[in-house]
Amino acid sequence: MASATSAAFKELRVGDACLGPDLPACSSRCADTDLDGLNDAWEIAGGVDLNGDGRITDSYHDVLLPGADPNRPDIYLKYDYMVAPTHSHQPPAKAWEQMKAMFAAHGIALHVMAPQGGIPEHQVTTLDPNAQPNCAGSDFITMQQLRAQYFGNLRPAYHYMVFAHDSTTPGDGSLRMHCPADALCGAQPLATATGIADLPGADSIISFGHNIDSRAPVSIELWSSVMMHELGHNFGLVHGSLADPGNAEQACMNYKPNYISVMNYDYELNGLIPANAPGSVTPIACHTDADCGPPNVRSGRCAKENSCFCTDDLGPGNNVCYRPDYAEDNLISLNEAGLDERIGVAGPPWLEDIVWYNFNGGTGGPKQRQPKCGPAGRAEWVDSDQDGLSDAAEKQGYIDLNANGVFDSGIDVPLIIDGLPDPNKPDVYLHYDYFYNDGSCAPAGVVPYQNDIAAGGPASIPAASAGRQASAKTGPPRDARGSYR
Repeated sequence: MASATSAAFKELRVGDACLGPDLPACSSRCADTDLDGLNDAWEIAGGVDLNGDGRITDSYHDVLLPGADPNRPDIYLKYDYMVAPTHSHQPPAKAWEQMKAMFAAHGIALHVMAPQGGIPEHQVTTLDPNAQPNCAGSDFITMQQLRAQYFGNLRPAYHYMVFAHDSTTPGDGSLRMHCPADALCGAQPLATATGIADLPGADSIISFGHNIDSRAPVSIELWSSVMMHELGHNFGLVHGSLADPGNAEQACMNYKPNYISVMNYDYELNGLIPANAPGSVTPIACHTDADCGPPNVRSGRCAKENSCFCTDDLGPGNNVCYRPDYAEDNLISLNEAGLDERIGVAGPPWLEDIVWYNFNGGTGGPKQRQPKCGPAGRAEWVDSDQDGLSDAAEKQGYIDLNANGVFDSGIDVPLIIDGLPDPNKPDVYLHYDYFYNDGSCAPAGVVPYQNDIAAGGPASIPAASAGRQASAKTGPPRDARGSYR
């Protein structure tokens, strides 16, 4: 008997077995030329033959894959958004456009299936199929339940992203201590998390309930970066990179300065910010997206049309260009005991992204995020005495945390205690430590770029090694082993 979502499956399949759903490329010998996790047979025919008649006809009998190309990686995604009487979680069309542009810049097509309207809001949406009220509260729904109601027959080829209020646990934090710890990193969920996703897998949740409850606007750069971030988890990407397979310490280590990716929280919140010139920490100013590409930008990745965009929340005259992107470049290993400010993270000449590191104001002190020069921290930061303080900071007598060129009391870090520090003699400050902070197959299993490059591995000395890659059949590609300690 036919279900509500698809016609009955025929026991005697007609035609190519690879056209059906039972032999996905990731677990069979069915051809997958572009290594996107979608069988060539599906992409050539334009769909997955669910009823076994050897043809792709309509969305009732089959899973349709419009625009599929066996010679170009494709990603298919369906989304739903929740609505309440006072608000909606509908994502802006511009965020999808930016995501599509990011993938297209790397030769990948993102296909998005939009809903006809919103679905009823629950306070909490969770990935846990066995969620309990002591963690999820009294008003929750699982992704398994949402799939049964709204996802139809798309399982063989589509990711599913739901825009909800809170994810996993209520946003007030009252129940998070009762939630199970994360299997990889051992941490309990954040009550105000902007999202969560299968790692790897096909489901993701975007949750801006905290912003709505506090009436805080969600900028376009936050929309697109969070959406890219959670989808990246579906591909197996993690906060600390894939540098060392099986190394949970490195996979969970966030805020690595040598991991320039929206998977890193430093870049998820604001996107990757390119500098206006190599060796600069000044962003590219903009009024519209048109200011963030050619002919206004002539070098770096923004020089490619539709690769960078303009923020929309920093006020007139203050918006800057950004790109919500994954990592692409091999960067060197870092060891906190042996940092060399003369080379930073040694990015290639074309990488003009501003690199961020964290300054900690003594034990238990506030963690401040500070820009380092591009490209990727090269060239203009010189530390002649190798004490971890740049020559410029020692000569001017303070660390310019907000990079405005003047000393701001309460913001910048003063270095004048008993006279100016000497850039040619190591200086030690007992209160201020200046250091890098620790900082089933998945459908459509393409990993965004063949390298989401970053740092990993708790080596005691810097040791870079060649990046390794793997097809979607065997798992996500591995990052270059640039260690971070």
